Amino acid sequence: EEAYYQSVIYDVKLEKMKHNLQGIWQWKDNHLNKDGWNEYEPITSAQIEMAFQAKKPAVKLDKGTFFAQNANAYSVEFNYLSEPALGLQYNSKTNFARTIRRVPQTQNSAQASMFEKDQHLLWRKFYFPLSIQDYKVAVAKQNARDSRQ
Repeated sequence: EEAYYQSVIYDVKLEKMKHNLQGIWQWKDNHLNKDGWNEYEPITSAQIEMAFQAKKPAVKLDKGTFFAQNANAYSVEFNYLSEPALGLQYNSKTNFARTIRRVPQTQNSAQASMFEKDQHLLWRKFYFPLSIQDYKVAVAKQNARDSRQ
């Protein structure tokens, strides 16, 4: 049960992170889908976006499921002259390079203000009504915890 709640919290944090990014980064691979563009994991996209916003020439990828396991094997070099922003992802072990691109986030002000006003917005999909019996059990558990303290 604790692992489930931790995964829910992680999902909500990723959604908030994705919401706050100014751009989403994608990598090109014609073999996986018809248009060839695939989004990086939100945490990896955030790492790339932070380096891009800081105007760094390159960044070593070490965030996200895949890149954390292959730390220092992959890097991204930015091309600040292109519009939209492009770059190259390099694999230092194989010398393979692939194109990446930045897709600017376009959120209308109504969505942004709704998120600002409702701090529970991302949690609402996990809300569910309790039955009276479940409520009584939850209260009994809380009372038992309080009496032990």
